[in-house]
Amino acid sequence: MEGGGRADGGLIHGEGARGHMNDRSSAVPAEALREILDAHGQWLKSAKARGKRADLRGADLANADLKGVDLRRARLVRATLSGADLRGARLATGLS
Repeated sequence: MEGGGRADGGLIHGEGARGHMNDRSSAVPAEALREILDAHGQWLKSAKARGKRADLRGADLANADLKGVDLRRARLVRATLSGADLRGARLATGLS
């Protein structure tokens, strides 16, 4: 995931890695989002033994580069994804 080239300096709006996002948005560096998503990937791959589930409730992820990110089981309630690049991202598990 890349944060470069964004007019806002690579900032994502929300609370950051400390907990879920809230209605009072604050700028979160793209690096913090990267850390959240890396931990989420570990959480998924390890069947919850390592890492941490991504809690991005209420996060402003508008225009974020989320290409190829595995967002299955991430908490995204009220997250703004307008204009986010979701090419190749996984958002749902298969129904089997």
